[in-house]
Amino acid sequence: MGGAIVHMVVGLLIIITAMWLLGVLTGASAYLGPLAGMRDLTIVVIILATLIIIEGVSDWLIASKLKRLLDEIERGRENLSATSSYCLAVASRV
Repeated sequence: MGGAIVHMVVGLLIIITAMWLLGVLTGASAYLGPLAGMRDLTIVVIILATLIIIEGVSDWLIASKLKRLLDEIERGRENLSATSSYCLAVASRV
């Protein structure tokens, strides 16, 4: 679950940096000349970072649902244990 949060944070940092770079490249495109083509690369980086964030969110959702499922299994095991103890107690009286 910690890895999912790292994915989301890293993705956000990449997007923020890429957006800043995109603004710099757009504002200075008249002065950059050949480097003006970096805008396309920056947009690709933003898209890839968005995919990283989506992956992190999906990992986080899967991990939280899996944790809930494991908690339910543990509660079921405790209930089963209590039920079997009760059945043994009743059977020993007979």
